[in-house]
Formats: sequence, C-alpha cells, structure tokens
Amino acid sequence: MVGDHSIAIASALASISNYNNLGIIWFDAHGDFNTFETTISGNIHGLPFACVTGYEKKWLHNFHIGNYYHYQNAVLFGARDIDEPNELNNLKNAGITIITTEDIRKYGIDLMAKKAFNIASNGTNGIHISYDLDCIDPNLAPGVSIPAKNGLNLNESYGFLNYIIKNKEKIKSFDLVEFNPLKDINNKTEKIATNILNKIIKEL
Repeated sequence: MVGDHSIAIASALASISNYNNLGIIWFDAHGDFNTFETTISGNIHGLPFACVTGYEKKWLHNFHIGNYYHYQNAVLFGARDIDEPNELNNLKNAGITIITTEDIRKYGIDLMAKKAFNIASNGTNGIHISYDLDCIDPNLAPGVSIPAKNGLNLNESYGFLNYIIKNKEKIKSFDLVEFNPLKDINNKTEKIATNILNKIIKEL
C-alpha cells in the first residue's frame, strides 16, 4: 500500500505469470503510460502501465518471462491528468481504453465499471486490479505523492469497489498503491485505504 505505482510492475506481472492470460484495470488519475523516450519527468512511476502491457520494452521488466497484458484487455479507469501529447499518443497508439472522471460523472460508476470489466474479462482468465489512491479527489485523500484535482468522490470510489466485490469471481489479484503518510492530513487517506483493504480481504 505504501509506495508509488511502480511497485505494481512486480505484482501485475507476477499475477499474469501465474494465470497466463489476464485483463487489467488500472485505476489511476494519471496515464502511467510513458516510455523512457516520452517521459517528461523521468519518474519511474510514470511508466508502469506501459511496462506491464509490454509497450515500454527497454527496461524494468527484464526479470519477467511470460505474457504481458494485451492492449485490448487493458483499461485506464478514472484518468484526468495524462501528459500531452506524448503519453496520450502512446495510449491511443496502443489502443488502451480510457475511462475518465468525466465519463464516470456522465454515465455513472456502475455503467463505467461494467464497461471496464467487460473489456478486461473478454477472452481472458480473469482480471488484475491495480488501484491507485490518487484517483480519489485529493480533498478527500490528500496522502498521495502526485495529487490531481477533480478526482472521484467516495461514493464513486466505493462504488467501483462494490462492483469488484459483486464480480469477485473474475478477480485474480489486486494491488493498492500510492499511500504517502508524509502528505496525509488527519489520517484521512489512511482511513480510506484501510477501508478498501478491509473490504478486499474480507470479500475476495
């Protein structure tokens, strides 16, 4: 839970190594789909989604032997802060499905969660969920390293979680990342993260 989204490189690739063919829902405010050629900041945590799908081919996953997540079964969920133009072009070139916070507000969390699950589970053995706390609005969950305004409210965040639980037979693995206690205020983010973990451990 404590650590940026780059730790999901190991968890996501370990899961697909075990199950061979999985879809992935990358729950994140950011794209995480830069390569070493397109990154502006140089931060490794801006590359992991590109890494686990095999789009970033140079480094970071040399330890991995096996399949990567297919682009057609990969969903970026809750995005609102994607680097333009290069990272956005990477996502479009790969054909990654992007569901933004605006989409969620327009169509509702249940419909968008259903869309994400249908894409990630189509022809696969299950789904890996990678849940970045920065997808939640920083006014509610300030304890993340790279906050992005206009994030999901708690009803939307827990609504996605409830949809996961209702469809738990499809879920093969789950990681929760990006809690930064140095930036938290009154333990607000810690409480949310703990609630999420408790639900996942109890229900999945």
